[in-house]
Amino acid sequence: MNKGFFISEETPDREYFTVVPNYIINHSTIWERDLYLIMKRIAGELGSCFASHQTLAAKTGVSRPTISRTIQKLIAKGWIKEVGSRPAKTHPIKEYQIVDLWKMNVDFYREQKIRKTQNESFQKDMSTTEPKICKPQNIEEEPMGRRTIIKKEIIKKERIFPLENITDEIMQEIAIDYHVSLGFVKFQFEKLKAYIANRTKRPYKNYKAALRNFVLIALERQMERRIPDATKAGVDARHI
Repeated sequence: MNKGFFISEETPDREYFTVVPNYIINHSTIWERDLYLIMKRIAGELGSCFASHQTLAAKTGVSRPTISRTIQKLIAKGWIKEVGSRPAKTHPIKEYQIVDLWKMNVDFYREQKIRKTQNESFQKDMSTTEPKICKPQNIEEEPMGRRTIIKKEIIKKERIFPLENITDEIMQEIAIDYHVSLGFVKFQFEKLKAYIANRTKRPYKNYKAALRNFVLIALERQMERRIPDATKAGVDARHI
């Protein structure tokens, strides 16, 4: 446990609850978040989780293969780690420990707060110190048509975002905006590049906006798969 971030759940007035860092909530998919919460509830802050995949599947309402894949994702993210196994009736059960993320959680959001404060301070300084530009007298004004063309060129330039400019920071920003994991955004980025590779010319000008659309469409499809279709209900065969 990191010094200064010790969390205990053993006091009598603090029973029957589980503490989860906000970083987990804001950087995970629904399945990752649900499984992490169940494993954290079993392990607590200092213990370990040695529930079988079948037990975890029953508690989360998903299949055992989904549990296996999600556990590997949590390990890859560094949120849990495998520490061994315990004997059981049929075969050993793997044992996992919750990684201490409290210092990283605090550092991440403190850094965000500092950046936000710096940006607000910078914008305030710019608004108060920016020199006023006085219009010179006795100078022929620029034609209205020319000013309109310049304005359109600036707007057009702002709408262009090359594919090469999509970095991990951009993808992290999109992940935070849509409350998904960075891995989910990276997977959609790979789909975007595969889509582009099958075209004779690049179909987009603003690839940041295109990536956002890919992420949003993927989320909508996930939600559609979870909503049962009333038109596909089973037939009551009791009286046939």
